[in-house]
Amino acid sequence: MKSDLYNLPVLGTICRCVGHFAVHFKNSEDGSFKVDATKMEAVEKQVDVHLANGGWLCFFPEGQINKSPDKLMPLRYGGFKRAYDFDAKLASFMACGNTTIWPAKAAVGGFPGRVMYSTQVLAPDGTKALAAELRKKVDADGSDEDKAKPDHQLVAEAVQIMMQTQYDTLKQSLEPAITNGTKED
Repeated sequence: MKSDLYNLPVLGTICRCVGHFAVHFKNSEDGSFKVDATKMEAVEKQVDVHLANGGWLCFFPEGQINKSPDKLMPLRYGGFKRAYDFDAKLASFMACGNTTIWPAKAAVGGFPGRVMYSTQVLAPDGTKALAAELRKKVDADGSDEDKAKPDHQLVAEAVQIMMQTQYDTLKQSLEPAITNGTKED
């Protein structure tokens, strides 16, 4: 998680206690994902030890809060590089309708609404098997640009499509929801 979030009184304490790994960014601008390489060295070693010992990681592949959640932002390749290096199995958790319950500009949430969620296994045989499958397709039908992409980038781009489809399916299931004559989102 972004290291600055550790400064929040309640959230920072909870995240420290459960063992989140800090991500040290050089600045806090939206869309800027440059990390402080010096500070990240020690964190990356801790993550590698955690993964090598069978640990799991949950990460948010967009890297920041999406201001337009109906369309996934491009997924950051760094997390997928690590997943590929450790041949991780990938699964996603997707939720839709949250913005009705807790709108972006609201100080607190709790408004009436409906949230749909799903989980999906994206790489049941590991990221290297998924990459090999994607590489075969790219080598057969892909552009030269796609052929030049590293395997972890192919995985990230395929996962983005799978997750967007997962979200779109959830959103469609919310559309016809009518309760007491009012539409719920």
